[in-house]
Amino acid sequence: RRGPVLPNVSVAQWLFSTRSMVSIARSALARAFFIIFFISFGFFEPQRARRAYRAAGADILLANTFGANRYKLEDWAPRSAELIAAGVRLAKEAAENCAWVALDIGSTGKLLKPYGDLDFEDAYAAYADQIEAGTAAGADLIVIETMSDIYE
Repeated sequence: RRGPVLPNVSVAQWLFSTRSMVSIARSALARAFFIIFFISFGFFEPQRARRAYRAAGADILLANTFGANRYKLEDWAPRSAELIAAGVRLAKEAAENCAWVALDIGSTGKLLKPYGDLDFEDAYAAYADQIEAGTAAGADLIVIETMSDIYE
């Protein structure tokens, strides 16, 4: 195929543009809760958003794995591989063999030393775990986004 390759964009933006669950998210606080809880944990029917992006011509669908690292998952960290596999599987279902699925990797939410308390080696290990789980689950590529530190 020739021409540009188009990824899906913000699922949160899609939700608000379609007015899905907007009645829950009227205030800034409710909106913040909505984005953190529903988007992070995929409770808002992410398949609907992915299928809409696929129908619009997206060639790459992002798996719901943006915050799936040991630091953001905290108590859920032991199940991170399972959660990542589920995110990749759902994106693959929505792709219907017509789009690539990207393992979506975001920041740990911590600052690396000397500005914070996270060692480079620990951040590296967290990302390695996430990448290993995503590739084992069948992700076609990796998207790294929203990093505030180039070393992260």
